[in-house]
Amino acid sequence: MNMKKIYISILAVAAMTLAACNKEQHIDEPVQDVVENNYPVLKAVIDPETKMDLNGTQLSFEVGDVISVFNGIVDETNHHGHCKYKCTSVEDGIAVFEWITADEDADNKYTPSSTVETIVASYPNRSTATAEFEPEGEGYGEGTVKIRMVAGPNGTDSFLPASLPIIAYAQQGELLRFKHTCGLLKLTVKGTAKIAQVKIESDKIISGNASVPYASEKPLMTVLGTGDPNKDYMLTYTYTSKETVDEETVTVGGVQLEENGTDMYFGLPEGTHNLVFTFKDMDGNIMKVGTNNSLVIKRAEITPSALTFAADPAINLSPNKQYANCYVVQSAGTYMFDAKKPNGEEVTGTSATWVWASGDACTTAETLPTTMMNDIKMENGKLFFTIPSGYKYGNVILGVVDADNDLSWTWNIWLTSGLQDIMAEGVVIMDRNLGAAYKFDVASAGELNSTLICGKGHFYQWGRKDPILGSRGATDETSTTIFSGASQKSVINTGASINNVLTWGYLGDFNGVTQELGSKYPITMADEGKVPGYSTDGTNWTSRTNANPCPYGYRVINKSEMQKLYDASDPEAANWTNTSIAQVTLAQSVIFPRAGMRNGNDGQAKKMAGTGSYSVYWYDEVDPNNAQQGMGCRLYWTNSSTFSTTSSSTEYKWNARHGGCVRCVRVAK
Repeated sequence: MNMKKIYISILAVAAMTLAACNKEQHIDEPVQDVVENNYPVLKAVIDPETKMDLNGTQLSFEVGDVISVFNGIVDETNHHGHCKYKCTSVEDGIAVFEWITADEDADNKYTPSSTVETIVASYPNRSTATAEFEPEGEGYGEGTVKIRMVAGPNGTDSFLPASLPIIAYAQQGELLRFKHTCGLLKLTVKGTAKIAQVKIESDKIISGNASVPYASEKPLMTVLGTGDPNKDYMLTYTYTSKETVDEETVTVGGVQLEENGTDMYFGLPEGTHNLVFTFKDMDGNIMKVGTNNSLVIKRAEITPSALTFAADPAINLSPNKQYANCYVVQSAGTYMFDAKKPNGEEVTGTSATWVWASGDACTTAETLPTTMMNDIKMENGKLFFTIPSGYKYGNVILGVVDADNDLSWTWNIWLTSGLQDIMAEGVVIMDRNLGAAYKFDVASAGELNSTLICGKGHFYQWGRKDPILGSRGATDETSTTIFSGASQKSVINTGASINNVLTWGYLGDFNGVTQELGSKYPITMADEGKVPGYSTDGTNWTSRTNANPCPYGYRVINKSEMQKLYDASDPEAANWTNTSIAQVTLAQSVIFPRAGMRNGNDGQAKKMAGTGSYSVYWYDEVDPNNAQQGMGCRLYWTNSSTFSTTSSSTEYKWNARHGGCVRCVRVAK
């Protein structure tokens, strides 16, 4: 079998002295050209910016490494000219790569070409992601190539990640020099645990498709992502695998930490990073720690850091100063967060307690279901609570109480599952309403009524952070006592004797329009002109203001974003033309439930079913011509059995004291 061979010369050098190597290293004489069956030989010389073998702090390729080489026959079936090569031997610092034939790998069916002038090679091989050579689009152009930044397989001894892309460029017949495209974080982790997984979350895109200027002396990678917001901001390294032992499937592997420290390495794009690390050991214990926006990563350099693994007694929901009015919990465990407002202002008081809760488990008048939350306490300026195994979905409002039994501030703990972001028309939006226990989708729901109760989420008066109980059925409510009773699936902590927290109410006069005053009345709808915050700050639902009801990193959707979703929708879709379907899908992907509203005059829920029914979704902007009105989109099911907005635009001006739905979008990075 005739195979093309690539000869690559590698220099052994300490990984911690990369910068010095660039100045001191000389170029070895190239190896002699070899040509077999007109397959040109590609060669590379010693270069201090080649792949790091971190286990031995050497720069080298290893037998079995697979690289991508862009020098195939370019035609309509292989427009990127992509071929794969595998390292078959390493001797005297020279790695030999052989073309993998189609017989060995059916996906590598393209034949190398001697006519392509420009040759680009990358490691690690990303055969499915490197689908375009010099692709078009934002971030790409002439002289760039698309590669992939992901958390790949990891050596259980060296923590060597595959997410450290390097790239080489040469003209046909010239030497290839592999260079780094990103930097490397070195964590020295001390402890006695055996690590099963490390998850890195960032405020920047760190995973997915990346653009690299391959002809540059310093090819700096720019990560552009894949468009999936649930993956682009995260790298997950798994050090375990499933194996069958004595006919049972067991989890094996993991990396044993040493008391004097075990080095862990992670490839990251150049820049200043605000990272949150979540370490999980083989016993399921978790440690969560942040970098506080101070971690600087440079291309082709190693940035050292150190920490000690000690499983936290509570999972921190507010690392890196990620303070919010709403925290999302999607698994059992013990949690904590700093008692601070979104702007970082400290909340003081004598104790913490639950204020009210909603969900299927809420059936007893004054008792918080133990299936939702336990062990609420406040210590050293932090709130702690425990979510039990098999917890019930819903929402628990926690508050800090002062010496006068007034609430100082409240937070919504949102117990849900499977919460995802959706990318549609450039808008990164949550797949459900704020406070919804489930993703609303009548088409896949077993019982419509259950979906209506749990899938609509909370209501909010315009500009107010405090949620109001969502609608609890499919028809209009007629009683002014609509907030009461077990059938409403809500419970109030009347036993705590908190001032202003006895029963749901409406038309409350808070004698002011601040969030602080409104927070003292979390279960009372404010009267006209008394909705906290709306008249003084037209952007108070933005990311870091104290009015923002969304989790950290999100804000309330704005008008232009809602308009984009509406304009990209299909008016012929079934849930646009059939009023019996209690939802509408915008931009063919984002479901908006028909949730109705709460009337600010009497607190009743209105128009949740039938023709002429509607839902109002707030924007994060006020009506500039009327301080008594907020702005939103009214999704309207007309008498002609079709769906529309109130007008050709999604704009709807509405009295700010009414309660409407909120949908959160990711804050632009």
